[in-house]
Amino acid sequence: TNRGNPKMNAHETVCALLQDVQALAKTEKNLAQNWNFRGIDAVTNVVGTAIRKHGGFLSMELVNIKSVTVPGKNGGSLDKVRGVVKFNIYGSDKGEPVTGIVPAEANDYGDKGTAKMMSVALRTFLLQLLLL
Repeated sequence: TNRGNPKMNAHETVCALLQDVQALAKTEKNLAQNWNFRGIDAVTNVVGTAIRKHGGFLSMELVNIKSVTVPGKNGGSLDKVRGVVKFNIYGSDKGEPVTGIVPAEANDYGDKGTAKMMSVALRTFLLQLLLL
């Protein structure tokens, strides 16, 4: 439920999310370069719960994508994917969404470069929108 407020517009939903999701620790570690980060699973678990609580939902649209394949360091090939993704957060009413456009990039040695880029974009959008 959304706290007894049956219809919240997108801006009210984002404000409610800002109240509910105030911090998210960097609990995952990049061992190769020795730095901590917030992974996509941690972000979506916390933010997704709050969005559902307030009756909102998220949609995304791929605006632009470019992929190039380059030789990898240890043989094989590396896919470098860059894209721009548009995100919309809706409230429980039928009003206009809160929208954000995010550039993102990812590298992959297999077939998941696009999925990784989309995850980076979503994580970046949510972290910046919610000031995490």
